Amino acid sequence: MKDCIVSFRKRIEGVEIPTQLNNPFGSIISEIAKIAATELQDYIAQNESQWGHNFGFDQSMEQGVKGKMFGVLVVRKSNNDLGYLATFSGNLIADCEDNQFVPSVFDPAVDDYFINHGMTELTDLSDQIKALKANQNLKNQPRIAELKEIRKKKSYELQQKLFENYHFTNINGLTQNLIDIFSIPVHKRPAAGTGECAAPKLLEYALQHNLKPISIAEFWWGRSSKSVERVHKAYYPACQNKCRHLLEYMLDDLTLFEKA
Repeated sequence: MKDCIVSFRKRIEGVEIPTQLNNPFGSIISEIAKIAATELQDYIAQNESQWGHNFGFDQSMEQGVKGKMFGVLVVRKSNNDLGYLATFSGNLIADCEDNQFVPSVFDPAVDDYFINHGMTELTDLSDQIKALKANQNLKNQPRIAELKEIRKKKSYELQQKLFENYHFTNINGLTQNLIDIFSIPVHKRPAAGTGECAAPKLLEYALQHNLKPISIAEFWWGRSSKSVERVHKAYYPACQNKCRHLLEYMLDDLTLFEKA
């Protein structure tokens, strides 16, 4: 994996450094995390025009507006120096090699790019269904129903295999995939997109590279989404439905956190 540790541009002598990682689900954001977040915001402002993503600032582009959650994790390196990691939730840039972002935990090349092949199959099934519906022939209804069942089954199997290929490490060195992590009876099957939020990406990279997590913060960049009201540059806690159980596993217990 590439070196994603970013050195602080601002002098941080005299800034109080937390002794314990803050609660990702709480509201406490340390000064050092805010400095890292501000530096990341400057980086986004300078580079977002190259990413082909519509954050909603260009009034001439009303279609496809989608703000994005970004995150920073301040870390201490083995030589005791401080730096920070940065990433975003979900997808944003096809090729992350030329920027400072921590990449996805999932390797799309695994098993001969099974995810790409699977998505192509699902798209083909959807196209067949759409074509049959457009024909408006009642004789097509059984075939449409059959194709929908095939698509549903393939979609489930593809999602299951995807979860099996998302591996996360906890602070005790245990590595498990999402299916195993969510196998405790009180927890449901992982929600779609689990593992692609900023916080678990950042923590996984830190644990894989023997970096000590110091402080974490997530903020929204762009216009608010239609489903959830968000404020540009405002800080938000990690999400509950995708991240709660995953982060509990990675950090081995919420008692490790400061009070929210």
